[in-house]
Amino acid sequence: MNVAEDIDDLEAGIHTVVMFRGAQRAVFAPYEWVRIAFPELGLTPLEDLVADLAAAAHNVGPHVMVVYRKTRTQRALLEGFAGSADPLWEADRRLSSLRGPVPSWRRAGLRAVVYVVDGQVARVRALDPAAAWEDLPGVFSLAPVSDPLSRSEIDARFPSLKLYPGDQRPAVVGSSREYVDL
Repeated sequence: MNVAEDIDDLEAGIHTVVMFRGAQRAVFAPYEWVRIAFPELGLTPLEDLVADLAAAAHNVGPHVMVVYRKTRTQRALLEGFAGSADPLWEADRRLSSLRGPVPSWRRAGLRAVVYVVDGQVARVRALDPAAAWEDLPGVFSLAPVSDPLSRSEIDARFPSLKLYPGDQRPAVVGSSREYVDL
């Protein structure tokens, strides 16, 4: 099996059958063909299949995203949304994962977002699991975040979280976000 040739074939729209001991064991199919053919054949759409496989592979339970920002980043975000009715809400609902929009397998278990500014928890917002997310061009998703939660609301909705506005929370080295299991 020559992977470079197989990739060239896929890019040219050619299916590749993988043989093992004289028997067909797998087929590599061009992505665009699969994306179009699956729904027409009554199969699970590719995006849903990939999301389901990723969720199973990651075994994601309920968790929160902790977003770390510096004051200057927070200020720039607020300036960018200065014309909106609630600039802080607009800035807070704009989330990304490490490489792009928050993936659907991660969204399924995401229950809240904790915003940390310069090492201190600024606010906690719940996510509405039934509400729609919107992916923007580029790396951001618009998340369905609630109004900031009070300490008692955090305790009632997320008793194991134990992160409250005013708490110290040093940033994870090398990352602007992390995920914490509930």
